[in-house]
Amino acid sequence: METGSDQYYSYWGKTRREGEPQKGAGYHLLVYHCLDVAAVGLKMLEYDRRLCDIFTNSISIQREHLLRILTFYLAIHDIGKFSHHFQSLNEELIICLQSKKPTRLQKQYHPVLGYHLYCNVLWDEIWNKNLLNLDTGSSQRKWHNGFRYFASATTGHHGSPPQLDNDYTNLDKYFDHSDIQAATAFMNDCIPVICGQGRDDIIPFSKNLNKQIQKYSWLFAGLVVVSDWIGSNTIYFPYCSDKISLTEYWDYALKKAEIAIKETGLLPSIPSSIGGMRQLFGINTPSDLQRYAETADISSGPHLYIMEESTGSGKTEAALVLAHRLLQKGEGEGIYFALPTMATTNAIYIRLREAYTKLFAEGERPTLILAHGSRNQIKEFRQSLGFENQKSDISPEGELETASAYCSAWLGDNRKKALLGSIGVGTLDQALMAILPKRYQSLRLLGLSRSILIVDEVHAYDAYMNGLLEVLLKFHAALGGSAILLSATLPYNSRSRLVEKFYEGMTEYEQQRSLDSINDSEQIDRSEELTQTKRSLEKKEDFPLVTHIRGRDKPEEIEISTRLDCHREIGIHLIHSLSDVDALVQDGVAKDECVCVIKNTVTDAIDTYDKLVKLFGPDRITLFHARFAMEDRLRIEEKVTTTFGPKGTADKRRGQIVIATQVVEQSLDLDFDHMITDLAPIDLIIQRAGRLHRHSERWPGRSAPVLVVLTPEIIDDPDKFWYSRMFPRGAYVYKKNVTLWRTACVLQNYGALRIPEEARDLIEDVYDENRKNIITPPALWDADVAEEGIERSRSQIARFNSLNFDEGYYKNNGPSLWGNETNIPTRLGEETITLRLAKWVDDGIVPWSDSDENAWIMSDVNVPKGDIVKSLHSETESIERAKMHMPDRGRWCIVIPLKEESKDLWVGFGEKEDGTQVPIYYYPFSRGLVILKDREK
Repeated sequence: METGSDQYYSYWGKTRREGEPQKGAGYHLLVYHCLDVAAVGLKMLEYDRRLCDIFTNSISIQREHLLRILTFYLAIHDIGKFSHHFQSLNEELIICLQSKKPTRLQKQYHPVLGYHLYCNVLWDEIWNKNLLNLDTGSSQRKWHNGFRYFASATTGHHGSPPQLDNDYTNLDKYFDHSDIQAATAFMNDCIPVICGQGRDDIIPFSKNLNKQIQKYSWLFAGLVVVSDWIGSNTIYFPYCSDKISLTEYWDYALKKAEIAIKETGLLPSIPSSIGGMRQLFGINTPSDLQRYAETADISSGPHLYIMEESTGSGKTEAALVLAHRLLQKGEGEGIYFALPTMATTNAIYIRLREAYTKLFAEGERPTLILAHGSRNQIKEFRQSLGFENQKSDISPEGELETASAYCSAWLGDNRKKALLGSIGVGTLDQALMAILPKRYQSLRLLGLSRSILIVDEVHAYDAYMNGLLEVLLKFHAALGGSAILLSATLPYNSRSRLVEKFYEGMTEYEQQRSLDSINDSEQIDRSEELTQTKRSLEKKEDFPLVTHIRGRDKPEEIEISTRLDCHREIGIHLIHSLSDVDALVQDGVAKDECVCVIKNTVTDAIDTYDKLVKLFGPDRITLFHARFAMEDRLRIEEKVTTTFGPKGTADKRRGQIVIATQVVEQSLDLDFDHMITDLAPIDLIIQRAGRLHRHSERWPGRSAPVLVVLTPEIIDDPDKFWYSRMFPRGAYVYKKNVTLWRTACVLQNYGALRIPEEARDLIEDVYDENRKNIITPPALWDADVAEEGIERSRSQIARFNSLNFDEGYYKNNGPSLWGNETNIPTRLGEETITLRLAKWVDDGIVPWSDSDENAWIMSDVNVPKGDIVKSLHSETESIERAKMHMPDRGRWCIVIPLKEESKDLWVGFGEKEDGTQVPIYYYPFSRGLVILKDREK
């Protein structure tokens, strides 16, 4: 039997997958893969100064010593693969390398095996030989309590911390004696190789240090995941089965790692030295908010900015200029722009494509990545994966045309990686996953920790999402990150909660950075001092307003002036009948003006369309909501933005009608001549009004803007059905009668939306119950008691579902087992399911979409589960053939009918052979069917 350092060369770590080209060795030795990953992680820390500083400034271990320790833990990430049960996954190799008969238990998971091997064997070896140069004056158990979090992070590199299982404590069941000898020998031999010899820097023990390791295990877990992904890339680390000394291979791995992290785009791009509105966006006369972004003093450490300003006032540009200045100051390395919906995300992504390279120095290769579930269906995103023109000097093995193209493609092929790009644009959901117990949350958290977080339309989120956002802000601040929140208006209570959570995270950050010279007892006093520095807001009611939080300084609430062209007065006209809607639409169309009708539900929008299309025909009307097949949704979204956006023409707009849901109210630059909306909460009414006469300079001569609001009559004694009687479906969306009643009263009392002068009063008159301007009928208060409780419970559910920063990356942190993307939601609401739509053509089944690319994916649509009939059709040969052409081979697909009465799958109008227009539904066209893709499985 081989002994000593020779023994660990008998274990494979990676093997070639079936179908991969046969080039070079067919397998990669385990010890080499471990060193590959360690080399990648070390090089990232060496080149990414901010990431390295987060660790070294927050963990009280001398910098070089800490880097050696982190590299060592990276090297043992796959220590569980020394198990003969894992090695038996390749029967030929275990026979070839070890002359052993394959033996496999049904239950074996190498990350968990690795963690148990570390806790039960390797830690004793580390302690007995003091391999980490620890002060042995304290007990082994005390040291283990801290370093086990690094072990959990490194062995949890498959996306979740290893689940402790009593079954795995019986190591003899999973490891032969020779396996444990090999693993121990590798650990002993690799430490002097990667950490060097003759170290004399002893780490003193403290409870503070254990807490620091525990908290910053979050980032280390993300670093291990990235390092493992890159270290597993055979382009940079080709398989090697020859026996090479660890020292020689380590030198080789370091060289390959340096190339890999540069080519995959993980290193930060240097920000450009230019800045300001004119140089970045060509704005010669910035608004006061934009001037603030250009000139605000920026000190070191986490910053929170909450910018409240009217729609159309240039908040996006102001946020990007401010974020760019934070990058210049070294307070971040990239930007993640979070938005509420896919439509708003696509719009911002397209806007940024034209400007984002200006944020970085000439010669840099920054990446712009779109992060939402349907990003690969957006043509601008697919084009961007290789649109850079710079050429790399040498591409690995000559397989890549450009390093920048490969960098974009590598980061863009996975939503989890998207947050690692220079600029990420996506839904808020992608960021919220960083603080939920989902697989690879640590990767998202790592990406966000390097970025300035910009969250747009903060007012648009419900109690649950706001609760998650508050936790995200705490995590982000604790890791040294800065955030910029944008909103038209925020109620004071919402703003206060966001500020409070950011303060909590910033206190964590300040504590960790000040502990190097503080003993355990002094830390308690220091913690209390930092906690007491939290100061409440002054509750300023100015608008526009910037709220700025930094360190222990008193919060700033800075009044901002609005430029003259953003001062708006929009008249309010209340109507109480659906017939009035028809008459107003007819009047607008008769004047060749464009009209937008906003409904609060998809079904109401479809009903309105069906009615108006009988009056005007299909050519004038566009139905715009989120419940279309992907191809149809993108086509409609493009039509709306090009027709009614800044580049729309008079000919395209003339006499057009848009029937829309809430998709038009958020972050879309649209302009309508007339607008009629269902009653909704006041902040959303203000948002909707922002799409009315938005670009007056482009369309002069229009009469004064008037927002028409369809609302129940304001009577003296309304009952609890006051709103639901007129809007039975809308009452399931907006459930707080008091908010809706007070909104209607505010609109009637004010008679107009005067922005910015009365914006704060409009909001607080509705949401501040201490204001006595409006008397709310008792029946409505009583009706809202249950909903108030539900809303509070949603906030509590958000806190319960979220991870706890203080507890670190460990299996007990989180409400349930860490699982796939569907375990813990980022949004609460009606449960939906994804359908894959198909149609019969002759004797075959083809996608609903006619797209040349991704036709099956472009045929996906999300619908409420309630619209699905549970009975199933039988599988046929045609269906089986169709599945073979799907990108996922139709995994979990079944054929189902839809309920006859469902209108949620309405498409639009099609053309008969004689040229006449007819309505088309996703059902029940001849022999039509729907193929269900059950993603929950």
